[in-house]
Amino acid sequence: MAAADPSSSKSDLNRRLREIVRCPICLDDLRNPKLLSCLHSFCLQCLQQHWEAEKRGAKVECPVCWKRLLIPIAGLDALTDNFLLKDLIDARDASNMDLEKKFGELEENATEFEDLERSMCYENSLFVRNTNSVSTSLSL
Repeated sequence: MAAADPSSSKSDLNRRLREIVRCPICLDDLRNPKLLSCLHSFCLQCLQQHWEAEKRGAKVECPVCWKRLLIPIAGLDALTDNFLLKDLIDARDASNMDLEKKFGELEENATEFEDLERSMCYENSLFVRNTNSVSTSLSL
């Protein structure tokens, strides 16, 4: 049995993570994720726009599974916050920031290396020219 390619499994994980934290209405990362009784999560603002004509206590359907549910009497703000998804998004973003910082450091190191390489090439070309002039003058 062949070993799984680590880069492939990492990209699969990243793709799956993007799917999990995506709001089914706006298709963006969940912002202020709220959990419905059917266990689907949406951005609070998306739910407010989706059900803007509905009154508190009204029967509505989940935009994904069509399960009937009630808008809380206290309003959509009273829906349960989905802390798990919020924490998952925060962890992913922190991880991406760490990667961006490391990438920036690598770019900086590469630039320093290129500068050093150019300087060494310049010094070598001077050395070769000087060596050639000395050998030319010696052969005269």
